[in-house]
Amino acid sequence: MADPVKRLRYFDKQFLQEQDFISEQNYHIQRHRDHNRLLHTPGIAQGLEIPDPPAGSTRVTVNAGIAYDNQGREIVLANNREINLESFAADQSIYLAIAYAEKETDPSSEAGVTGNTRWTEEPLLEALLPTQSGQFPEDPEEKIILAKANRSGNQVSTIDRTERRIAGVVGRDLEVLSVTFSNPTVVSDQWSRLNLSAAQQVDMDGNLSIDGNLNVTGTIEGKLAEGIVGTVELTNDAVRNEKIANGAVNSLKLSNNAVTTDKIQNGAVTNEKIADNGVNAAKIQNGTVGNAELANNSVTNSKIANDSISKVKLDASTRRELDEINTLKEEINTLKAEVQELKDLLTGRESSSSS
Repeated sequence: MADPVKRLRYFDKQFLQEQDFISEQNYHIQRHRDHNRLLHTPGIAQGLEIPDPPAGSTRVTVNAGIAYDNQGREIVLANNREINLESFAADQSIYLAIAYAEKETDPSSEAGVTGNTRWTEEPLLEALLPTQSGQFPEDPEEKIILAKANRSGNQVSTIDRTERRIAGVVGRDLEVLSVTFSNPTVVSDQWSRLNLSAAQQVDMDGNLSIDGNLNVTGTIEGKLAEGIVGTVELTNDAVRNEKIANGAVNSLKLSNNAVTTDKIQNGAVTNEKIADNGVNAAKIQNGTVGNAELANNSVTNSKIANDSISKVKLDASTRRELDEINTLKEEINTLKAEVQELKDLLTGRESSSSS
């Protein structure tokens, strides 16, 4: 069972010993480290950059800065410091890390008194070989990765900063006026920001990239970039009847010439894709399907199912015209029959005369 938290209580004429002062320091140190450990993630808080060294250099420089480890200890590098990598095998990449360390310093100058008067918190800078699989060999939350130095021979060729860990915030509910996403490699006026602009309305200035799935229960408004919705982006059966609201696709939603032959794959429009009575007269504006809209040879016998264009599919005016055409066809057939009878009669008379 852990001991309860205690701190020194002072009163007049109290006699204080060494352990009392140590306990006083430990109380404040531990409270401070608990704050760091519980409310911050391990990593670099400021500085500790490793600039690209001059060409041909075998050394790197770690700039002054501050980091936190997983115990909440502040790792403070007060001044820039060099690390010589020349002793490592040629072409070997080297991890560069920083860790907390402290030591006794400043010996007492009092006569007859021995002992150091200070604890100096001087961090440990380490150059570490990767594991056989190329990973960092220590606990990255205790020894904070600053960079990896890639070497050509004994010379540093490039500095890999991809594994640098930046200290963050640990918490649950977070209440802020706005959030700014910063990056030291991006100019400040191009940083992205989030803010609450109205009731239940969060605005973001900038672009958002998502590596994974996005589930939306509300409405997505705005525009889609050209070519963003392709056959790869739509899973099979993704566009279903219930996904499209009644009246959602109207003339205003389709820009002129939006539906071209390039946009529809060969064989994409099949009988089963169009619901019964899905295309009626009200859905097609007058004059929409003209000579220019139909490509040459696009309407073939195989494209029209048997009995698909019947009389009931035509409007009243067209049916009347069709009835008139059929009547004319019947009259023409009658006339043709009568003409044939006359021809037969004349042929018979000519045969009789000649005999």
